[in-house]
Amino acid sequence: MEAKQIPADLSRWNIVLIDDEEDIREVMAIALQDAGYIVATAADGAAGLQLCEDTSPQIVITDIRMPGISGLQVLETLKKKNPDIEVIVATAFGEMDLAIRALQLDASDFITKPISDEALILALKRAKERFTSRKQLQDYTALLEKEKAETSQELLKSIRFQRNLIESSMDGIVGCDERHTVVIYNHHMQQLLGFPKQEVLHKMALKQFFPAGEMTHFMDDLSADAYGGKNRLIIYEAHLKAQSGHAIPVQVSASLLFDQNRESGLVCFFRDLREIRKLEREFQIRPASFTRTK
Repeated sequence: MEAKQIPADLSRWNIVLIDDEEDIREVMAIALQDAGYIVATAADGAAGLQLCEDTSPQIVITDIRMPGISGLQVLETLKKKNPDIEVIVATAFGEMDLAIRALQLDASDFITKPISDEALILALKRAKERFTSRKQLQDYTALLEKEKAETSQELLKSIRFQRNLIESSMDGIVGCDERHTVVIYNHHMQQLLGFPKQEVLHKMALKQFFPAGEMTHFMDDLSADAYGGKNRLIIYEAHLKAQSGHAIPVQVSASLLFDQNRESGLVCFFRDLREIRKLEREFQIRPASFTRTK
């Protein structure tokens, strides 16, 4: 990878770069800084975690294999403390088992060494899109709760001007009112399940997206503490039922919405796990000859 080849970005994003190879750290840091990012670097996982505590980055890029705390441990620790942080992991060619595990732990992407500019650009694009869509929804939810919006319907209507952001998200997004009727259903969710938007909005309930009985387990786990805290889910796995009847494995982040201590709605982010499952199967069948394709 050569410096000065990443397109400049108009926003100022904070990135922590963790790699035990000094040359890689220096070259990537120069390239990212020239592109307009604010970059802090660390030579190992422990120093990287401390740097994240000190600088609160939106994005972390970490090597997987490092002495001491590995990149996977960095990823897992960061996601437990701050699920919204986006982590890109760098793997050596052929370490597909580690890359799959990173995706299971909610890494936004993985890139293989030697790192190409194109791969890094795509990984950063995905990380920024995921971070921005989640942060904007959280910000507007908090704002409207502070202003004491009367119902989740009002709350969700009030963020219509964020439609482009929601529609362009790489995650499937579903927003429900207090009766779990769907009032937000983005383009990616439509692609994932196959139900046309006009047949879903204000007509279908969230439970219709789940196989029989699974919505009950989903809500029970949402109200418990085991998956990220009470009334929220983080890195939770479930299945959705597509219009075709096929079960689709997904990773879910979800949060209940409240107004004056009463449940007023629910927002869910769904990440398609079919590609990860395919990678897992291919790795188990032929780990020695597996190659990643774009």
